Amino acid sequence: VRFIWHVGLTLGVVIAVSLLAVRWIARPLQGLAGAATAFAHDIDAAPLECSGPIEVQRAAEAFNFMQQRLRQLVVERGRALAAVSHDLRTPLTRMRLRAEMVDDPVLQHKLNADIDIMQSMINGVLAYLRGLEDTEPAQPINIEALLQSIADDERMLGRPVDFAERGPGQRAPAPYPGKLSVLRRAIGNLIDNAV
Repeated sequence: VRFIWHVGLTLGVVIAVSLLAVRWIARPLQGLAGAATAFAHDIDAAPLECSGPIEVQRAAEAFNFMQQRLRQLVVERGRALAAVSHDLRTPLTRMRLRAEMVDDPVLQHKLNADIDIMQSMINGVLAYLRGLEDTEPAQPINIEALLQSIADDERMLGRPVDFAERGPGQRAPAPYPGKLSVLRRAIGNLIDNAV
């Protein structure tokens, strides 16, 4: 009985110490998991406190170093994007000025429309690269008018693109709620692939 009591007491102490050790190790790991989640939502989240066993401290230091490097990369990317944005907008501005010198008003309108589309695409790509959500508001889009406009632009480029208008008695499709520049780009890509 004494032996069983001694073994039971020893086993109880070992279990209690093991639970305390696991808790001591797990708390910093939970902090590391929480910091990783916070970092996923906010790149400027506070650095992780380096505490706990040496392995956990090293993991926390590596995490903090990674967070600092990613912050630097984001700042450098922002600077590069600002430069690219400026460099791309300058030739578009020159093209717009040259388009104003065109005597044919229909051609001038089409050139300005193409320049607007290019500007919109550049803004969309730059917004995507910055990690920002596209700020263009959703609006009701007349799909038939959009498709007709795209088909006209393609024919002006000499491409064999036609728009089949709806037949008699067919209802016009309801306006599609969406982002015009994104939809125009998607349809344009489909037509480019088809041609």
